[in-house]
Amino acid sequence: MNVSTRFSNPIFAVIILLGFLSGCSSLAKLPGGKKGALLVLFVETASRDPDLVRRIEWHMENPREAFVEREPIMEPLAILDKAKLHNLQDGSHVVELKFNNRGAHHLEAISIEQRGRRIFLVACYQQKKDDTKLTAKCIGVHVLESINRTGRLYFTPDISGDEAERLIVSFNKTAKAIQR
Repeated sequence: MNVSTRFSNPIFAVIILLGFLSGCSSLAKLPGGKKGALLVLFVETASRDPDLVRRIEWHMENPREAFVEREPIMEPLAILDKAKLHNLQDGSHVVELKFNNRGAHHLEAISIEQRGRRIFLVACYQQKKDDTKLTAKCIGVHVLESINRTGRLYFTPDISGDEAERLIVSFNKTAKAIQR
């Protein structure tokens, strides 16, 4: 399959592929500049074939292993309206990804096709303000329990509140740069 047919923005697709192949090391190529971030969604798979899957770790307090399909199923920043961080009364956080009209339709299709499976949200970003390189990290997991017709995806971030706030700002900045 041609990479540009899988992704809505071929330049973004190349950046993602180069990022994962090189460990997300280049800040210069990142849409949104040095403060930008990338986000891709991968779906869990039962396969362990190294030609078809990627191994990732998630749940940073008690790391767990998961296997996801090699190709991401969504590049949310190309179809993102706004990312928000909600602070809950118990001190925890929830991230809301609100998609534009095209993104809402794409999310609905994914929720139909992948119903019952886990979606792993992987971000490529500067984990600390003074980092000179980008790092890919699983920042959350979402189970597609039912058809999503809301155009919004919620997940509990597996990162600190401060890191989540910086990441939300980065997602919004990068989304604007990609969608120009």
